[in-house]
Amino acid sequence: MSLERVTITIPSETLSAAKEAADREGVSVSAWLSRAAERAAKIEAGLIADCSTGLVDRGR
Repeated sequence: MSLERVTITIPSETLSAAKEAADREGVSVSAWLSRAAERAAKIEAGLIADCSTGLVDRGR
């Protein structure tokens, strides 16, 4: 797996919550955000796939 450095802008409250969650899990904020983004992307991909079969209504 290759890694890329990115700069993001997120609300302070979101960053604070991410820092607290990362600390609870014993991982870096970078690792926690990476996993959260990966989970969100997989969920989104699954929902899009389900929409093509008409099984999920995404309100569109």
